[in-house]
Amino acid sequence: MKHIDLETYSDFQCSGGKCPFTCCGGWGIVIDETTAAYYQSVTGDIGNRLKRNIHTENGVSTFKLDENGDCMFLNKERLCDLVLTLGEEHLCTTCHYFPRFTFFYGNMRFAGVSVACPEVSGFFLKHSDPLKIYISEDDLILKDCNKYDQDTVQDTLGLLEWTMNLMQDRRLCIRDRIAVLLIMIRQYQDYHDNGRDTGVLMEIFSEYGNVLGIVQQAFANSRDYDTKIDFCSAVMGYYKQIEDFAGHLPELSQLVEYYSDDANTEIQISRWNRVYEWIYSDSEMTWQEHLLVYELFRYLMNAVPDGDYYGQVAMGITVIYGLILSILSLSYLRNGEEPDDDHKMMIISRVSRLVEHDGNFRRLAFQHFKEGGMTDLPYLLKLIS
Repeated sequence: MKHIDLETYSDFQCSGGKCPFTCCGGWGIVIDETTAAYYQSVTGDIGNRLKRNIHTENGVSTFKLDENGDCMFLNKERLCDLVLTLGEEHLCTTCHYFPRFTFFYGNMRFAGVSVACPEVSGFFLKHSDPLKIYISEDDLILKDCNKYDQDTVQDTLGLLEWTMNLMQDRRLCIRDRIAVLLIMIRQYQDYHDNGRDTGVLMEIFSEYGNVLGIVQQAFANSRDYDTKIDFCSAVMGYYKQIEDFAGHLPELSQLVEYYSDDANTEIQISRWNRVYEWIYSDSEMTWQEHLLVYELFRYLMNAVPDGDYYGQVAMGITVIYGLILSILSLSYLRNGEEPDDDHKMMIISRVSRLVEHDGNFRRLAFQHFKEGGMTDLPYLLKLIS
């Protein structure tokens, strides 16, 4: 089996009680069957606590949460009593591996660490070099490695490599890279759907002169503030409807309250211009590069089963990257100053927790923006102009 790891996977270390978040609350932590059976066998005080604080329904066991939404085994020092008493080796699969993630296509295992963890989002904000991919191989062969068409798997892997290289091409500013990515993926989708040779298309887009021509064509018009304002309004309108909105995204909740006052909505274009000059400045380019590489790594291979390449990319641009930039933009407009790295780190991690770790919510959010025409190529090019 080939192992493909995104940088941060192998050397990730939890910061424990120093973390500004906790992995041990805010969601239902599912306990795998093997660990649940072990917990039933534990005796003594910790065994009694386990029996009181595990809820099982329809064969699925989860940890009960306290009034603050935290796991009952999270102590006052924000550390796990199960680790302290039973050892890390007796954590359930979810607790043991989170925020790590893995997925498999063909005889390949992809692995990374989620930006839902502030350690990872903080690393993205500080790390200046392009993210590395580590590849290794062993003799293991997965039982269902032929579940998907192998040509499709290899073609998608080649596309992933191409798109990640594009996102790390620092000859281009970040918005130019996104524009080329969107245009290329839209054409790749059309080639794929019509049975045309996608390799020819990738050769065309691999010529730097062609890339520059595409950029000039994409941004032939001036910056489109109407689209940016429309998207920010749509973000506030959609996300404020979700359950426990203030708990999941308190920063956006505060922005919704602020901009609900008509006196705060009259914003001069010159102020919007300052915001986007900052967003697309060299100082903000690298962390956005890392985030987009991460999104491509995590989601593009998901197009293998259904062939929806454009949908996977557009989903990342709208409901993850676009949401993060909208919150940061609105924060800048409200406060009159650039958000600092701590604020960016919290936004990235909160958005990931809300969107990335609830597949159903992610699909519904993407469908909402898609139905509003906000995932179409012309709209997205205006959004990043």
